[in-house]
Amino acid sequence: MPFINGQRVLDPNDPTHKIWLIDSGFRRFVDNPVNVNLFTDMIGVISDTSINTVPIGLPVPTSASLQNGNGTNVVFLVESQRCRRTILNGTVFSRWRFNPAHVTVVDTGALLDIPSGPDIT
Repeated sequence: MPFINGQRVLDPNDPTHKIWLIDSGFRRFVDNPVNVNLFTDMIGVISDTSINTVPIGLPVPTSASLQNGNGTNVVFLVESQRCRRTILNGTVFSRWRFNPAHVTVVDTGALLDIPSGPDIT
C-alpha cells in the first residue's frame, strides 16, 4: 500500500504497538506523548504490515509542538530546536490530523530564530 504524508501507521504484528508517521517518504517513530500533544485523536491510524518496507527517518522529538507567531496565521510544527516546519494550509493541517487546540502562540521573533526545515505538505 502506498502511504501518504501525514498518515499514522502501525504494524498489527508489532508487540510494542509503535506508531509511525509518514513524512516525505520516511516513517518516523511517534512516541505516545507526541501523539497526545500533536494529533487530534487515534482515529485514522492505519494498521498495515507493509509499514516495515518504508525507510526509517528520524523520530519525531518528544518535545515537538505546534506553534504560531503572535499576530500571524501561519502554524509551524516545531521539532524542538532542530527546526520549524511550515504547515502549508488548513487542508494539510486537517489531513495530518493536527490538533488546533494544541497550537501555542509564541513570540514571532523567537519562532523565526529556529532554523527552517522542509514544509509540511
